[in-house]
Amino acid sequence: MVAVLVLVAAALFTGRRAVAGPAVAVLAVFCLAGWVLIEDLGVFGGLGTDPNSMIPLILLVTAAYLARFPAPAPAPAPAAAPLPPATAARETVSVPTASTIPAASMIPAASIIPAATAGPVPSLVAPAPGLAGAPAGPALAPPGRRARGWSRLRRLARSAGSADPRTVAALWALGVTLIGAWPMAAAAASRSADPVLARALDGSAAVVDFAAPGFSLTSEDGRAVSLASLRGKTVLLTFLDPVCTSDCPLIAQEFRQADVMLGARRTHVELIAIAANPVYHSARYARAFDRQEGLSVLANWMFLSGPLPALRRAWHDYSFPVTMVPAGGMVEHGDVAYVIDPAGRVRTELNFDPGPGTSATRSSFAAELASAATAAGGL
Repeated sequence: MVAVLVLVAAALFTGRRAVAGPAVAVLAVFCLAGWVLIEDLGVFGGLGTDPNSMIPLILLVTAAYLARFPAPAPAPAPAAAPLPPATAARETVSVPTASTIPAASMIPAASIIPAATAGPVPSLVAPAPGLAGAPAGPALAPPGRRARGWSRLRRLARSAGSADPRTVAALWALGVTLIGAWPMAAAAASRSADPVLARALDGSAAVVDFAAPGFSLTSEDGRAVSLASLRGKTVLLTFLDPVCTSDCPLIAQEFRQADVMLGARRTHVELIAIAANPVYHSARYARAFDRQEGLSVLANWMFLSGPLPALRRAWHDYSFPVTMVPAGGMVEHGDVAYVIDPAGRVRTELNFDPGPGTSATRSSFAAELASAATAAGGL
């Protein structure tokens, strides 16, 4: 798509209509394909981060093309040929008037009207209805509401048909964009956002069903914790770098907010994080992370650490990649969360990249996590 945009821009810069026109058409095809295949028509899918960008992009480039190559002005109409000069003198016709007609030639009006039909001459102007002496006749009923409504619709249709095509296209683009964007805007404006934002960022959660790999590690306070010891509880599991300053604190806050959303059901849920740093993975780093993120007050939160071989085994069993960043203490790792049911089976796998980390996205991820925990544990 980027390559197509560059080529179309180059075609517009050439100033040649024969080159720019086909380039704009190719871009329109690419944009429509992206809108259908990637953005799910925007309205119906809405899982892309830009659910309707392709349609405004088509209109934008089309407007650039029309501005670059305006339609030629219509040719002026040929001037009318001058009329030839008059070749004959106009003949003046005298119209006789009453003063020029002899009195003997005037005929009385009474002699024109036969005696049998003599009487009052009917008026040629119909009197207004309701006046005295007016003949009664059928009165026209005023038009009803339905007639007025159809008249307005016809006027509206005529005005729409004569509207500027560019104005119609702009209004249509605005409508499509608003229809595709309003669920995202509504979710972003809510402090208790629907999971639609989390799904827009990372896609829908994967529903799975396999036995959760076991682990045996140590909590912040030195207690031995294994997956078997958590049997009977719903486990929300993730992997965090205790010295991370970007995604990991956001994920921790999403777990904390999910705990709040669970309310009284939290007594049946354990929130577990496994240290994901081959250098800084001891319990003291986990405790410092908990204090920084305010997690120490959660009774059902545990940040597990342990010997590096045990940690590597857990990373491997849960397909969690960990790569050291050169010349730094943080690591490159995935953002993932697992929902394990009370019987020890993984029921949901969530891509947990926190995105921008706004209050709306944090609550959206938390709502998705709490919902998955409720479904897996039958809470």
